[in-house]
Amino acid sequence: MVASAVEVYEDLAPCRRRRTASTADPAPVDDQLIINIVEEYGPSLRTYLSRWLRSPHDVEDLLQDVFIRVMNYPNLSTVESTKAFVFIVAANLLKDRNRRSYTKAAKLTTTIDNVELAAETSDPVRVLQGQEDLAKLSRTLDKLKPNTKKAFLLHRLDGHSHKEIALQMRVTTSMVEKHIMEGLKQLRLAFAT
Repeated sequence: MVASAVEVYEDLAPCRRRRTASTADPAPVDDQLIINIVEEYGPSLRTYLSRWLRSPHDVEDLLQDVFIRVMNYPNLSTVESTKAFVFIVAANLLKDRNRRSYTKAAKLTTTIDNVELAAETSDPVRVLQGQEDLAKLSRTLDKLKPNTKKAFLLHRLDGHSHKEIALQMRVTTSMVEKHIMEGLKQLRLAFAT
């Protein structure tokens, strides 16, 4: 259910920037201006964000973040093009979100040099364990969705960047990151047992 502009504004009210006597006192927030912005740009902004985000919950969260940023902008009444301003805020928040998810994905990865291979030893138990691990890896990769498997292998085995994979698969880099993270998650689950 899509909330009315007034309901959205009332939900945003606790997020207004607190101003103290020590801060420069910019123009006060015009409640009607915020309501008008939510009414006028909310639907098109939701459509724009839906193109980039998979989850409707993520869309609503980011939409709320956009309106909080807009509402807390000190000189909102002096903005020349409100539409451009609102969409620039949305684009910047999307970039921030993608940057954070990319950083999170980078922290979860490891290089092949950090993996201890059983073939480096002649211990039969270790060789058998290595063969079992390889079989488990193969089974886990076979269970992945085709796009997830393709993105994961292009990145981890072939060393392609997220951008290169996105161009090749004709998806967003965010989607590539999600595929790779899903592949890592499934492998982590398979090897945790």
